[in-house]
Order: sequence, then C-alpha cells, then structure tokens
Amino acid sequence: MKLTPYDIREHEFTQKFRGYDVGEVASFLEEVAQEFDVLIRELQARGEEIERLKAERERMAEERKALREQEAVLRGNLEMINNMQEEMKKGAEREAQLLVKDAELEAREIIKQAERERLRMEKELAEMRQQRKYFEVKMRAVLETYLKMLDMEKEEDRQQAEEKVRFLNKGLE
Repeated sequence: MKLTPYDIREHEFTQKFRGYDVGEVASFLEEVAQEFDVLIRELQARGEEIERLKAERERMAEERKALREQEAVLRGNLEMINNMQEEMKKGAEREAQLLVKDAELEAREIIKQAERERLRMEKELAEMRQQRKYFEVKMRAVLETYLKMLDMEKEEDRQQAEEKVRFLNKGLE
C-alpha cells in the first residue's frame, strides 16, 4: 500500500475506551504527514535531478561520440594533409632537380657559346694584328718615302739657297 500525506492526515483511528489522546494523535499525524510531504518533495526533486543528470550524461555521451567522430575526421584530414605535404615536397624536389639539370644544360650551352665567341674573337684579333703589321710596314714605307722626298727637297732647297747666296755674293763683289 502506498501512503501519501493526505492518507496520513485523513486516516481515522477507531476509538476505544482508554485509548490515545485524539488531539495528540492528530498533532503527531500532522507532523508525520508534513515530514512525509517534505520527504516526497525531496524524493521528487532528487528524481528530477537524477533525470536531469541522466539527460546530461546522455548529452555528454553524444557530445563525446561527436567529438570522437570529429577527432577521427581531423586525424584523417591531418594524415591526408601530411601525405599531401610529402607529395608536394617530393614534387618540389623533383622540380628543383629538373630546374638544376636545365640550368646545368643552359650553363653548358652558354659556356660552349662563350668558347666559340672567344675563339672567333681570338681569330679576329690575330687577323687585326696581322693587318696592323701590314699597315705598319706600308705606313713605314710611305713615311720613309716622304722622308726621302723631304730630304731631297731640303737638299734642293739648300742647293738653291746656296746658289742664290752665291749669286748675291757675286753681285756684291
């Protein structure tokens, strides 16, 4: 049988000769009913708290599950990012190697071109030196010819001057 505070308050005892004091029994029953009422409210409050805590536990379990799922997704993403990073690193290394090889080939070609240009310039220089010598010889011959002509002209001028001086000296004599 389930007792309620109402049942306690409304319960009537049979009266017998020399029984309990009715006022005292009623007062005690009221006190018991009030205490019982407090206990029921506390029990209900604890039941509600238990329900709230169960709901909270369930919510937290769902959150934990969601967080674990998110963690798994994040770990997967992290692994994928790490793999992509490795692939990008390998790709960059391959590209760098190709660039280095291309640069080496280009440098070799530039060196070959520079060597061809050096040889061409050396050949031109040798030709220019040869032409300079030829012009020096030609110029020297021309200058010597002019010097001889000047010497001859000087000699003629000197001879003419001497003749004029002799002629003048003869005229004065």
